[in-house]
Amino acid sequence: MRKILKTFVALLELIIVVFSLAACDLLLNDDLQNDTTDLKKNKNAILYIDKNTIENDHINIKLNEPGCYGSNNNYMINLIITITNKEYKTNIYKIKNAEIIKESTNASYTVNYTEELSVDAEMSQITYFIAYIPNSIEDEKFKLCFELDSYKITYYLYETPDELREDKKVSYYIGDNLVYSEIIKEGRTIESPYIYEFDDGQNYCDTWYTDITCKKKFSLSNKISSDINLYGLKKSNIEWSLYSSNIYSQISGINHVPSNGVLVIPERYENREICIGLYAIRNINVRSIYIPKTVRVIYNGNFTGMVGTTIYYEGSKEEWEKAFYSSSSIYTTGVRYNTKYAK
Repeated sequence: MRKILKTFVALLELIIVVFSLAACDLLLNDDLQNDTTDLKKNKNAILYIDKNTIENDHINIKLNEPGCYGSNNNYMINLIITITNKEYKTNIYKIKNAEIIKESTNASYTVNYTEELSVDAEMSQITYFIAYIPNSIEDEKFKLCFELDSYKITYYLYETPDELREDKKVSYYIGDNLVYSEIIKEGRTIESPYIYEFDDGQNYCDTWYTDITCKKKFSLSNKISSDINLYGLKKSNIEWSLYSSNIYSQISGINHVPSNGVLVIPERYENREICIGLYAIRNINVRSIYIPKTVRVIYNGNFTGMVGTTIYYEGSKEEWEKAFYSSSSIYTTGVRYNTKYAK
């Protein structure tokens, strides 16, 4: 069994060394995207998966995200370390006292690793740590501890806990107006998009940009690394269809239902009175809809599938019924007349 394990480890070492030659340039470029810990003042370095690079004027050390494979209390963990020699001479680095520790029990696990590594001037070299552990790093917290020359390194095999992250402020603007702000932990993403709703009940904003001209769209996958301002544009809750041959602005659907369940149709849109197109307002969950008298035509198929919705109409019952394109489609359930929307 021991002979098989040694053969497996030797084979794995060969594969990783070959990989290192092909991937070396790529890994060095990746270093530029990672936060680093400065070793100039402190030779005891603490690292996490998301903050995995340390350096000073002489050396750059990067620990790649660990690979963990296995099942049934028998997992192999593979950790690759990239050492970049920043000096103008060949250096020999000595690695010792490597162990993986399970934090919940403080149990220590044997690590297979190369104890001496020669790296030419201004070059990079990859080495690795291999160990067998009883749990997946997804289920238990582990850390790798080792010494590299005079540096003592602790690499926690999980992301930096939120309590150790700085607070970063995300501010949302519509034009010059600050409409909302929230605190996001450094390195985290915004979990769900912020939706701003205007108090007129007619407009909203759910798309945000990193520039005031609203050209560069912000992605929720972006990690927040500093305070940031986001900018948005007013959008109508109503989906409009505008035809040059039509004297009305036509409602063709609903883009957004306000969180308070109150949908307000404006008196005019693009300086035109309004018609409600075929099947434009239906099957939406709203508490109430306010409809002005300037809605001149209501085509068939509207207001179906909206149980419990109250429709407030500015005009009289006669004006309401007259607005329907077909008498067979007149809708009267839950309609209240002579009521205008008031903020």
